[in-house]
Amino acid sequence: MAKTGNLAQAQPTMTQQIEAKTDKYHLFVKPGETVLAAITLHNHGLQSQSLEIRVEGVPAEWLFNLPPKIYLLKGAARQITFNIQPPLSPRSKAGYYPLKVIIGRT
Repeated sequence: MAKTGNLAQAQPTMTQQIEAKTDKYHLFVKPGETVLAAITLHNHGLQSQSLEIRVEGVPAEWLFNLPPKIYLLKGAARQITFNIQPPLSPRSKAGYYPLKVIIGRT
């Protein structure tokens, strides 16, 4: 079983007026199965933002439906979701995979 974790800090994080939070601190998934990850972004700034989203910590081929870019209006909140699916393969090693979600301006 692959254990993915640290999808987001226990406390919401704020960078340049963008808050990112999740309601799950740990995710568990077996090879060949899929788990849904969700992050809520809130733009507390005075301007709308075009944001780029990346996830590090697992192979890119394990990630599906991750929007590479989103546009977030000022004062708006939006939940983004993506799937993590380690392939059913001997190369999918069980273990703890700390995830890092990187959100930057485009």
